[in-house]
Amino acid sequence: DGTVQIIDVATAEVKRVLRVDGCHSIDFAPCGTKLAAACTTQFDDISSVKIFSQEGSTGNFVCHDARVDGDVNSIQFSPSGDIIAAGCEDGTVQLIDVATAEVTRALSIDAGFGGMHSVSFSPSGDTIAVGCTRKFYFVDAAAGQIKSSVSVDGEVCSVAYTPDGT
Repeated sequence: DGTVQIIDVATAEVKRVLRVDGCHSIDFAPCGTKLAAACTTQFDDISSVKIFSQEGSTGNFVCHDARVDGDVNSIQFSPSGDIIAAGCEDGTVQLIDVATAEVTRALSIDAGFGGMHSVSFSPSGDTIAVGCTRKFYFVDAAAGQIKSSVSVDGEVCSVAYTPDGT
C-alpha cells in the first residue's frame, strides 16, 4: 500500500506509518533510530534508498534519498550503522554513506543470471555475504574484493550470518 509501518512488538500497535512507494527491502540501523528502505518509483523507474532518521524529542522521521543505479533488491546497515550495502539487479553491491546519503562505492560482482538478491554484513562488518542466482559470495567490505564464492543449485534468495559470524 506504499507504506512502511513500525509496529510495537509488545502491544502490536502501529506506532508510525512512513510513506514509501515501491519498497522492496527495509532494515533498522543498530542504533534503532535510523531506518533504510529500498524503493523504486513506479512512474520513472528511479531507484533510491531512503534513509529515515528519527529526531530526538519529537520522534518524527526525517528522510534523505540516496540515488542508486539499478533496482535495489536488498539492503542492510553495517554493524557500525555508518554504511548501507544495497544489492542491486544490475549485479552490483552499492555502498552508501549514511551521513551523506551518497553512494561511495559500487562493487561489481559477476551475477551470472540475474542480480544481487540478498546482502548481509558479518557481525564484525568486514565481510558482506551476497546471494544471487546459483551462487553466493563473500566480499571484503573495505577492499571491495571477492574473498570466496560458493556455487549452489537454484536461487539464493536470502543470506545471513549467525551472531558469532559463522
